[in-house]
Amino acid sequence: MIIYFSKLRGMLIVDSEGNNIGPLDDVIVQDGEKLAEVTFLVVRLNGMRQKLSASYIASYNGIIRLSVPAKELELNPLADKEILLREMILDRQLIDINGLKVVRVNDILMADVQGKLSVVSVDAGVHGFIRRLGFSIPIGKGTNLIPWEYVEPVSIDKELRLKVPRQKIASLHPADIADLLEELSPKQRANVFGTLDVETAADTLAESEPEITKSVLAEIKEKKIASVLERMAPDEAADVLNMLQTAKANEIMKLLNPEFNQKVKDLLQYGEQTAGRMMNPDIIAVYLDNTAQDAIEYLRKRSPVADRSYYVYVMDRENKIVGVLSLRELIISSPEKKVADFMKHNVIKVLHNAPRDEAAKLIVKYNLSVLPVVDENDKLLGIIAADDVMSGVMPESYRKMRPKRKYYLRKRKNKNGKNHKNSA
Repeated sequence: MIIYFSKLRGMLIVDSEGNNIGPLDDVIVQDGEKLAEVTFLVVRLNGMRQKLSASYIASYNGIIRLSVPAKELELNPLADKEILLREMILDRQLIDINGLKVVRVNDILMADVQGKLSVVSVDAGVHGFIRRLGFSIPIGKGTNLIPWEYVEPVSIDKELRLKVPRQKIASLHPADIADLLEELSPKQRANVFGTLDVETAADTLAESEPEITKSVLAEIKEKKIASVLERMAPDEAADVLNMLQTAKANEIMKLLNPEFNQKVKDLLQYGEQTAGRMMNPDIIAVYLDNTAQDAIEYLRKRSPVADRSYYVYVMDRENKIVGVLSLRELIISSPEKKVADFMKHNVIKVLHNAPRDEAAKLIVKYNLSVLPVVDENDKLLGIIAADDVMSGVMPESYRKMRPKRKYYLRKRKNKNGKNHKNSA
């Protein structure tokens, strides 16, 4: 048997002898991965709300009939950290994980599952609202039913510890989480963002539009922001800090680890629309006299993000860029072969003080995935990823359509930041 909560609420509860207990006021559920099991019925007696175990339910067809007489019922006051359908779910906003949108719960579909009354879906359609006005609409006809396993509360009134605490949102692609944040209020954004682990939070910030980022960070404490920024690329962290008021940005900078702090400070010295400001100083480069085996061992130690490491740059001992080689060339070369023997000498590069547009033109003209940034003496300073520079010069409507960033399981560099002894 299935029933909507709008029909169940207010239904008269009677004991096994037909004695009136009172109308149903609310329902308490225990959250689960696919369903939310009804654990207690809430009734109002003598002006106070009390709960009785759902195990007493014998049937719920027109009235809720219990399996025991009133004198055997055990009634208890409501406890903290309990999920009440009317109070916390009905008329609230939930995130539809499958449809990637924020919906309003107009009704709740419940069913008997293995002998237990459970929440199976929420109705986010207009028919759910009409049904609550007293009009009879057949179950399932024209409704916008979303399975419970695909919804996640945006906010709740009490500090609840759910059985499955917000794992659904964290499993989404960061770009999808960023899109969802746009549909929420500033406080709701902070509530959802605060439940993400630091890696997911960092990737989500990198995908968010500037106004959304500012809105989220305005509600987050400095210590949490600092831990998130440290999981971002230095250029992305610099962009985020630049959005904040100077006083708050300075407080966050003090909380960053010294090495990362210095990288961000160096980037903030560049003009906002320059190549230097856009570059990531965490470069993948080896020396001219390294062997192919040295270079491969270096890459293993660095464990770079895959979408930023198609190419390895080659420097002389003064850190001047002298060549470039692809990962394919590196892998197929003999281990003892010097990189100088198979690198390409003609490197397309851009000066650190060049405008953003110039970097974008070079990337488009030569079809580059990354572009090295150098100073006036050809010293390698960092790299610019194609998606970063193009997102800055495209209109907003096109930025929304750009390919999503790639995310891979990656290891963090040791705290001392040391690289391979024979590599840059």
